[in-house]
Amino acid sequence: MVFALGAAVGAAIWIPAEALQPRHATGPHQGGQPLWYFPAMVGAATVLAAICASEWRMVAAGLIAAPLVLAGPTTPRGDNDGLWLFIFPLLVVLGVGLYALCAVIAHLSLRIRDRIVPRLK
Repeated sequence: MVFALGAAVGAAIWIPAEALQPRHATGPHQGGQPLWYFPAMVGAATVLAAICASEWRMVAAGLIAAPLVLAGPTTPRGDNDGLWLFIFPLLVVLGVGLYALCAVIAHLSLRIRDRIVPRLK
């Protein structure tokens, strides 16, 4: 369930950021990529890892799974020089970073919950 939630959020961020961009550039330096993609993924990882702290591994995997699956057919090709293929290693690096971020956020979230919940009883 958490994996599906992460994948849905990852797809919801990927589609407007990359999939809806023009496929090919008509001139040099056209079709710039949105600068909000990486901050949106970091924000989503932070929120989802805090909410689903016990299953943070599935959050990180889900967030990056949808962009990896959608990257092939939807990544803008630019001027067709083949550089768009670097999106795959970039997404893997992003996935490793999200995995580490989710681990830290989940750990902190669980520690905070452990301190707050006993006081409420």
